[in-house]
Amino acid sequence: MKHAQAATYLVAKCRFPGVFGSGLPGALLSGDSVSIQTTGDITNAGTILGRKVVKIEASNLHNIAGLIQAQDVALQTTQDLNNTGGTVVAGNSLVAVAGRDLNVSSTTASSSGSAGSYSYSQTGIDRVAGLYVQGKGVLYASAGNNINITGAEIAGNGAVQLDAGNNVNINALTTRQTNTFNAGHAKNHLLTSQTSDVGSTITAGTNLTVNASNSNSIAARAATLNAADTVALAAKGSFTSSQGLR
Repeated sequence: MKHAQAATYLVAKCRFPGVFGSGLPGALLSGDSVSIQTTGDITNAGTILGRKVVKIEASNLHNIAGLIQAQDVALQTTQDLNNTGGTVVAGNSLVAVAGRDLNVSSTTASSSGSAGSYSYSQTGIDRVAGLYVQGKGVLYASAGNNINITGAEIAGNGAVQLDAGNNVNINALTTRQTNTFNAGHAKNHLLTSQTSDVGSTITAGTNLTVNASNSNSIAARAATLNAADTVALAAKGSFTSSQGLR
């Protein structure tokens, strides 16, 4: 359905390389307001666009390199909410609530090649995953279990709040570059290798709050947490921060 005033879908299960099994990569589902409700899983690799609202309720939601966008976005799952190399954008407010784990993960891609006595291999960032609020409204993300943010971006021009029933893990993705010349030549060869971590960034236009409940922890590796006003980290367990590889 395209360019409808409102679209409501009650479905059992959705899997789509585009949208809803259309078989069209990058397919578009749009409406003034889009509401999708299912007791099964939803997988999006296309675009779900609401001019006002996008509301999705599912058992598991997999946004794989897809785009979900509206003025107000509300995503709720009874189990996992996975944003893998995908983008969720709200003009005003974004609420993402996972009954179990909330995973926001960028993806990597690897390649290799050779020419004569030279060869290389590399692994780099492919698609950056992100949750974004462009206006001054709230960006709220919660999980009944863990929040896992890996090489990803979470950014709002207003308040940003992350609440986990257990742990908050703010991780990095590791990139590698290896170059080899005259491999196996005892006297005339060159091998260079570089490894680095690409960390996650969490940015708030006003206040940033990160909570880990139930005596659990907040762990950050190569992470950047920034707010125009205050950054508040609350964990009943431990808080650990490490620099990562450079």
